Amino acid sequence: MRPISFRKFLDAILHVYSGPGHAPRTLTKMRRVLFLVADLGVKSTAGLTTELAARFVAERARIVNTNTIRGDLSYLSAACSFAVEEGWLDHPPRFKRVRPRPVRSKIPKCHSIEDVSRVLEYLGKRTMDWEGHRLYALAASVAYTGLRRDEALTLRLDDLNLPASLLIVSDRHRRKTEKSAAVVPIPPELGVILGDWLPRCGSEWLFPGVRRQGPWTGGKCGERACDRVRQAGQKVGVAGFTLLSLRHSFATHARRQWGLSAIELADVLRHTSPATQQWYVHEARLEELVASVSRVSYHV
Repeated sequence: MRPISFRKFLDAILHVYSGPGHAPRTLTKMRRVLFLVADLGVKSTAGLTTELAARFVAERARIVNTNTIRGDLSYLSAACSFAVEEGWLDHPPRFKRVRPRPVRSKIPKCHSIEDVSRVLEYLGKRTMDWEGHRLYALAASVAYTGLRRDEALTLRLDDLNLPASLLIVSDRHRRKTEKSAAVVPIPPELGVILGDWLPRCGSEWLFPGVRRQGPWTGGKCGERACDRVRQAGQKVGVAGFTLLSLRHSFATHARRQWGLSAIELADVLRHTSPATQQWYVHEARLEELVASVSRVSYHV
């Protein structure tokens, strides 16, 4: 083993992650995790031990939830594997000894079709003003297509082709994977909603900020797009209603209720890994399973 200073190691791995093979978000998360490790007083790669990983978990547990810690450890694990490959570390820490158990969130990641319908109906009745119409169009766009939050918020008008029922998700800002940039089909119901919104949009961005000069990616606390979507869910009693939960809901119902195959769903959501799709497709509700097994019969 040829340990190097942690400062040199940090510079080396961030240089690798700055390349075109990694998304900007991946670089940001790796940098954050490594700086958190540096704050624990690690001087060289020789300090990347199981004991260090345990201290990292203990420190993070004071601030963030279990699932966030598990995600952080995946980045630390990748960093340690890189150190082993380069000969700067004998072996990686035994992460499975310190990794906390996953905790099922009390806030649902997936909503029933009825709950999504209730929120959209609530928003649809509040389109008299420009901001209310913008929120309705945004929430509907994610609910009907499963777009990622930033993909939806950074759409331009020229990304939309209503006659062909298509929208183009480009990589102009934050491409998550190679497959992220693609053409996404628009269901007819969403086509009607967007057709009503376009004459009022008043910007080159599909969902612009209040000044119509840029996308709706900022704002004061309580006025950001994510805040407004969450507040709409709370108004009708749907907890945890977010743009991310709408993506999860779309994936689940597309697979279990609307009949999209695994391959079709992967194309729509633009997943490159089958394991990722499993993360988004949630278990069927009990009443759905009852309805499904009611078709079981041995009568010829």
